[in-house]
Amino acid sequence: METTCTKLIAPGLIDSNLKLRVLLVFCRHPQLRAGVQGLGQRLPGNPWALEEALVALAEGGVLERAWAHGHWEYSLSLRGDVRLPLESLAACFDDPHRRDDIYALVRSAEQEQHYRSAGEKWRVVGSGDGYEPLVV
Repeated sequence: METTCTKLIAPGLIDSNLKLRVLLVFCRHPQLRAGVQGLGQRLPGNPWALEEALVALAEGGVLERAWAHGHWEYSLSLRGDVRLPLESLAACFDDPHRRDDIYALVRSAEQEQHYRSAGEKWRVVGSGDGYEPLVV
């Protein structure tokens, strides 16, 4: 199901239901500019998880962020290479059959991101084939 509407569903980008929900809020309200507290009113839940999702989406170029009024505010990216696939994703999400496919792709991207994160904690030692935990 690699289409325009699923192009951004990938590890490190849209790889959780929370990130998907955040982006859908911004797609439904393209002029929205809000911080964690403002979005927390639309998306109740853990504010720290919401903040992590916003930071990751901004680092991925899907959201823009600006410092205003003593906190970060986020808005939908104006870049065409991001905005068009997001609008397509929101339209696809409205179709119940496609929504199930989208959730399945997000779950798959989330699992792959967990594997990648776990893999970054290990490194190859010397020229041998053993692994040793990376101490941070």
